[in-house]
Amino acid sequence: MVAGAGRDPSAAVLAVSDAVPNRLVLEWIDEGGRGSDQTEQALGTALAALHAAGAPAFGREDRRTTGSAGCQTSRARLGRVYRENRLLVLARLAREANALPSTVIAQLERVASRLEGFGAADEPPARLHGDLWAGNRLVDARGRSWLIDPAAHGDIVSSTSR
Repeated sequence: MVAGAGRDPSAAVLAVSDAVPNRLVLEWIDEGGRGSDQTEQALGTALAALHAAGAPAFGREDRRTTGSAGCQTSRARLGRVYRENRLLVLARLAREANALPSTVIAQLERVASRLEGFGAADEPPARLHGDLWAGNRLVDARGRSWLIDPAAHGDIVSSTSR
């Protein structure tokens, strides 16, 4: 669908296969347009509607990973989900890759242990696109934004960004 007026900006998925070679076939998008203030606003409006639609649980319903950190489905409270499925996973990966000083990893683990005290414990899951970055956004010849390479899952979106 086309971005704008709160409509889903994701390209329609026509076919998917996990058999080797893996395939994701999306509808054709005639690229070549340029973003404008209106294009940016329409994309923001569409993403806000996507977030506001909610999700049945935190994480991906198909239990696949999203990115390197994983994204397991959980109906637990936000603090627990974010601690166990995000922060502690990232701390472990950083420790294994020697990517951060041990003092920083320890600080991350301390923050993770106190998440319920930060006030977002009852925040409901929101529907997110997932792998959202500039390379997964196209602007078509008519100036409409499209999101490709979907990795939709339920996660947290702060109340102020909805």
